[in-house]
Amino acid sequence: MSPRMLQATTRYHLAAVGVAALVCFVTWPEGALALLTGGLLMALNFWALRVMMLRLLSDAEKRTKLLFAALLAFKLFAVMGLMAVSVLAFDLNPVGLALGLATLFVGLAFAVVHETLRQPVQPT
Repeated sequence: MSPRMLQATTRYHLAAVGVAALVCFVTWPEGALALLTGGLLMALNFWALRVMMLRLLSDAEKRTKLLFAALLAFKLFAVMGLMAVSVLAFDLNPVGLALGLATLFVGLAFAVVHETLRQPVQPT
C-alpha cells in the first residue's frame, strides 16, 4: 500500500464516521456517541498502525525496529483496553461501538475504488 492510499483511507474513513454519526444521531440517538467513539478510536488506531509500520519497514537500526515492534504489541492491548473501558465504565452501547469500528472498512473500500479509478489505463 502506498502512502497516498493510506492517506486516502484515513480521509474516507473520517468522512464515513461523520456521515454514520449524523445518520445514527437522527435514527438511533442512543448509539450515536458510541459510534462516534468507535470511529475515532479506529482512526487513532489506524494512524498509529500506519506510523509504526512505516518505521518498522524503514532502514532504521535493529534496536529501533524492536522498539516499534514492542509498541505495536502494546498498541494492540491499549486499543482493546480502551474499547473495554468505553463499554464497561462509560456504558457506551457495544453495537454502536462496533459499528464505529467497522467504518474503517467503508473508508478502505472507498479509497480502493478511488485509487483504482485514478490510475491511468495502460494500452495492451
